[in-house]
Amino acid sequence: MRLLILGSTGTIGEQTINIIKKMNNIKLVGFSFYKNIEKAKKIKSHFNDVFIFSPFNDEINNVNSFEDLIDKSKPDLILNSIIGFPGLKLTMLCIKKKINIALANKESIVMGGDILLSEAKKNNVKIIPVDSEHTALYSLIYNQEKKIKKLYITASGGKYYNCEKFEDYSFDDVIKHPIWNMGEKISIDSSTMINKFFEIIEAYYYFKVDKIEALYHPEVLIHAIIQFNDGSLISNLYHPDMTWSIQQVLFDFKSNDKLIKDMNIYNTYRLEKIDESKWIPMQWANEFLKTKNNLIPIIVNIANDKIFELFKNNKVKYTQIIPLIQQCLNNFNNEKVNKIEDIYELNDKISKYIIGIL
Repeated sequence: MRLLILGSTGTIGEQTINIIKKMNNIKLVGFSFYKNIEKAKKIKSHFNDVFIFSPFNDEINNVNSFEDLIDKSKPDLILNSIIGFPGLKLTMLCIKKKINIALANKESIVMGGDILLSEAKKNNVKIIPVDSEHTALYSLIYNQEKKIKKLYITASGGKYYNCEKFEDYSFDDVIKHPIWNMGEKISIDSSTMINKFFEIIEAYYYFKVDKIEALYHPEVLIHAIIQFNDGSLISNLYHPDMTWSIQQVLFDFKSNDKLIKDMNIYNTYRLEKIDESKWIPMQWANEFLKTKNNLIPIIVNIANDKIFELFKNNKVKYTQIIPLIQQCLNNFNNEKVNKIEDIYELNDKISKYIIGIL
C-alpha cells in the first residue's frame, strides 16, 4: 500500500512512521510537515524517493503545494493528522482527489459532519477514523449483525478531573497529560473535556447512533463499549498507545502483527458517570445529540481553536476557555451552515468576534 502522511512530525505522524519502519507492505510515498524541519529531515533520511511539502519551510520541499503532493505521490491512502481547522480543507481536497482517508484530524468530521460525509459518498471515498475510541468502536462493529442500543467511549479525565475548583493553570502545566503522549492542543482539550465532546460528535457522524455517553475511566485501558438491544455488552481494551489504532486503520482492521504489549487481565477497571454540571462540554454534546444542530460542534470547534492560540500566548486565562466558547455559542446560534464554504465564513466571523470582546 502507498501511504501519504499529512502532518508527519506530530504525534500521530511519528507513531505511524515508526509502524511503517516495522512493516514490509506499506510504502511511504510522501509527507507534509508544519515547521519542524529537523524531524522532517530525519524522516527523509529513512525513506527514498518520497515527495515532501511544507507551507512554512521549503528547505526540503520537492513539490509546490498540497495538491501537487497528492498528485505526484499517487497514494492509495492518505493519513490526515493535521491539527485544527486547517485540516478540514485538506480532507476536502483528499475527497476531491477520490483517495481514501485515514482521518486523525477530528475537526474535519466535527465541523463538516454530514456535508463532508456526503461529499465522500459522492466521490466513493472511504473515511476511516484514527481516534483510539473510534477505531475501538469500528473494530467492534465490523461484521457485527446485532442491533446497537448505545455507544460508550471513555475519558481519562485529563489533568484536573478530580480538582474541586478550576484555577488559572499555566499553558506549560496543562500540556503535561498524565497518561497519553499527545500534542499540545489535544492535551489542553483533554483537560477541559472538549476533546471528549469532539469524540462524541465524531462517534455520532461515523456510526449514526443517538445514544452516546462518555465515561470516566482513569486507567485508560477500556477504549469503547457497545451495548446491544439484547442486553449484552462488548468492549475493546488495550494500553493507552495509538500504535494499535493506527495499525488497525492501515490494515483495514485485519492486522495480526503484534506491535503492542499484552494486556494484563487482572487490571482494575473503574467506569464512572461524568458530572455534566462541572464539565460543560458534556452538556453541549448532549444538546447536539438531542437536536442534531450542526452549529454546536462547528462553533465550539472554531472558537476553541482560536482560544487555544490565545491561551498559548498568555492572552486569555485557563478559566476563560469554556465561558468564551459558551459566549460564542450564545452569539452565533442563529447562523446557517449548509455547505463547507459557510463554515469558512463562520470561522472568520467568530475569529473577529473573539478578538473584539477581549
